[in-house]
Amino acid sequence: MMSATLRKAKVDSKLAGAIREGKITPHYQPEVDMLTGEIVGFEALARWHDEELGAISPAEFIDLAEQSGLIDPLTQSMFQQVVHDSLAIRLRFPKAVISFNSSPQLLAGKRLFTILSALAADLENGLDAFVLEITESDFGLSPQELSIQLQSIMGLGLRIAIDDFGKSYSSLSRLSTLPIQKLKIDMSFTAGLNRKENEKIVSGILALAKSMELEVTAEGVENSFQR
Repeated sequence: MMSATLRKAKVDSKLAGAIREGKITPHYQPEVDMLTGEIVGFEALARWHDEELGAISPAEFIDLAEQSGLIDPLTQSMFQQVVHDSLAIRLRFPKAVISFNSSPQLLAGKRLFTILSALAADLENGLDAFVLEITESDFGLSPQELSIQLQSIMGLGLRIAIDDFGKSYSSLSRLSTLPIQKLKIDMSFTAGLNRKENEKIVSGILALAKSMELEVTAEGVENSFQR
């Protein structure tokens, strides 16, 4: 317990400097078309390696950033790096769509829209070919407020995906009211596909997505059986 407490204190003390110095960087996980095997996109994941503490997971620093008021500069830094990296990524993968996540906190006061609109202003085609992933925890906003904010964000060229779909219970009742284009099946279902219960859930999500004309990505495909 003492070791965990000391580590948390050190992470907290180093966080502002790591953001300022660009030490928290995006790593890219590929999205693959299951029919063709072609890489069609990437998800940008925040990663931090510290000389003293080693690898620091997002589970350690995202909550601290939210609690300390550093989530805005962290998000802005990450998004700027992703947009910069996208130029090199698309030289090799011209059709690649790049996804990134945002903290639910940034939907309050339209802070997320402000960050994204500043990025879009510097790009010739706005934020076309980028996807914003929201989680079901973002559904804490009223349906009307969330829908309005997402419509504004889509106006910058982004598409909207629901991340970790099925992990919570709130999405089904509000799915029809949200301007979304994609569902991401939570990796817990992918990892447990050998269980009939999970197979049925995944089949149900696929049927739902097909009926609503939504794209689907399965998270965490790591072996041939899951594929």
